[in-house]
Amino acid sequence: GACLESVAGQSFSDFEVVVVDDASSDNSGAIIEGYTLEDERFRAVTHVENRGRHLSRMTGIKQARGEYVIFLDSDDELSVNALESLHGRLLADPVDILHFGMSVVSHETIPEEERVVFEQGANTAIGKRAGRDVLRTVFDQDCGYGQDWRVIQRVFRRPIISDAFDVMEGARLDWMEDAYECFAACVLAESSDSLDECRGYIYHYGRGTSGVNKISVDEYDYFCKALAQCLNASARFAEGRFDKMVDRCVDGLRMKCLELLANDILIRLDEVDWASGLASFAKRFGETNAAREFYRFARDRAYELLQDED
Repeated sequence: GACLESVAGQSFSDFEVVVVDDASSDNSGAIIEGYTLEDERFRAVTHVENRGRHLSRMTGIKQARGEYVIFLDSDDELSVNALESLHGRLLADPVDILHFGMSVVSHETIPEEERVVFEQGANTAIGKRAGRDVLRTVFDQDCGYGQDWRVIQRVFRRPIISDAFDVMEGARLDWMEDAYECFAACVLAESSDSLDECRGYIYHYGRGTSGVNKISVDEYDYFCKALAQCLNASARFAEGRFDKMVDRCVDGLRMKCLELLANDILIRLDEVDWASGLASFAKRFGETNAAREFYRFARDRAYELLQDED
């Protein structure tokens, strides 16, 4: 489809594509086969059963042979000059991780103002970082979470991301897996930079689990369970590092993920389900964390009311 066509049509031609068919139930297999037969740069790996995005990325990394790696989700695309721009920058100034820009396309119930805010937040140029500042820029609260943790918006030097996946857990992770994967890569990386003026990634906001569309209490409870698995895996990764900054940043990862998950109570659940959503949150992450997020909601609402009075 459009995803693979956006890669095949790149202005830069020296690349390989490892396409992971995660036991698709539609005609994706036939589409992938068509590309592998027509273009030797495309190779396919097929899962017998659906394993989710994290394990699909792990499969792809094991097959990759290039010097650098980009992840592209099946419902997104690359702009036509993306690889040419990124290759040129890395050739001139190599780094372990290069963050690049994103154009956001909204779908379904996503209002235009939400799309604009999301796109602005996704294109924050940070500049060069070295050593532990690579990790701190993304995950340290004192650095203001200066950059997102989306792995799809980064180019990784292959040995770095390969080593990261080698030590990550081979378990299915269905939500916030990007945080875990980016955390592991940033722990191992020695250098990073930004090229956010290259809007190379075309992200479809509102497809899949992203966006602000309404969900049920059961779906929210599933998100809580999935996030708990991701956070536990991140914590176990950090434990083996014996590094105080890594410990600090895994705490920052946890705090930010819990904040984002709690926000979905107000944004994506109907008001009648807010109490049930908070109960699901408390069941997975404890009453103290739930109380902290509830306090944040009350504080922010009180501030809004005071502003309205002014």
